[in-house]
Amino acid sequence: MEIIKHPNSIKRYRLRFYPRPLTQAELGKLVGVHRNRISLYEIGAVFPSGQMLYRIGIALNVPTEILYKDFCDKERQRIMELKREMKLFGTNNIFK
Repeated sequence: MEIIKHPNSIKRYRLRFYPRPLTQAELGKLVGVHRNRISLYEIGAVFPSGQMLYRIGIALNVPTEILYKDFCDKERQRIMELKREMKLFGTNNIFK
């Protein structure tokens, strides 16, 4: 599985949290998941559900739409990369 390497809005807002940055463990506790799950969201290995994005947005005091847009953009990028890879191997006809 390829991991998207650019910064993620969850991490960006988690580290800007006032009065001090939150750790992954602290954010995980606020939203009801293990810190490892927060890490997977931040590196783009796993995409959170809409409900989880809502809970993260509430915990970080960030509009859910901002988090949702970030993940949609990453998913669109991932699909485009997959299409390019499939084209290299001559298997792009499944997307037509």
